[in-house]
Amino acid sequence: MSQEILKRFKIRAKKALWQNFLQDDFVLEEIANTVEVSGNNIVEVWPWYGALTEKILLQEPKNLDLVELDTD
Repeated sequence: MSQEILKRFKIRAKKALWQNFLQDDFVLEEIANTVEVSGNNIVEVWPWYGALTEKILLQEPKNLDLVELDTD
């Protein structure tokens, strides 16, 4: 899904900002599983195109706040 979103919206990483879009589902799941998400308030910084957000939502957090500073 992440590849489709990147292509559809022509999203490109800004190398000057050291951006890199993680797309490996296994790695995304491992990251999402490192903290207790279920029933907790979670803050995700720089959600970009939402690949990690998707994995976090599957674990049913009480609340999920996303903080994005890149206006593109």
